Parts: sequence; structure tokens; C-alpha cells
Amino acid sequence: MTALSVDGVPQKDLDECIEKLEDLARWSREKKLDRWAFRAALLKALYDNADAYFVEGGGDFREIAAFDNGVATVLRSVRDVKNT
Repeated sequence: MTALSVDGVPQKDLDECIEKLEDLARWSREKKLDRWAFRAALLKALYDNADAYFVEGGGDFREIAAFDNGVATVLRSVRDVKNT
């Protein structure tokens, strides 16, 4: 499992989500599904999730983009530590 920790995100929930997505990614590879189909499906799920967040009175795309950029920074940091 990827050693990932994000401020404000419950670690238990994050670990469970990562494990489930790793299982899904493994399934897609075993089925030899097109990687772009898999990625498109993930992006659709994220887009649908954003719509639900907005309906519930959440923020806007700018807030989601800021969060995504923060997570990307953490992922790069994890990768860089592994490569040193």
C-alpha cells in the first residue's frame, strides 16, 4: 500500500479507499482493460462526486482543485523519498 497521509483526511478512511482502488486497478489489469477507459471511469466518478458535493452545499471547483494540488504535492514527496 502507498504510504500516504493527507492533513484533514482520516487515515483509516484513506487507507481503506487506497486498498479498494488498488484492488480495482489490479482487476482492470487482469481483465486487460484499456488504461484510458479505466482512467476515464475514475475521472467520471470524481466529477460525479464533485457534483454531489456542490449540491450538498460544499465549495466550488477552485476548492477541489486546491485540495487536488495539495494531494499531488504529497504524492510527489512520497515518490521523491522512495527514489532517494
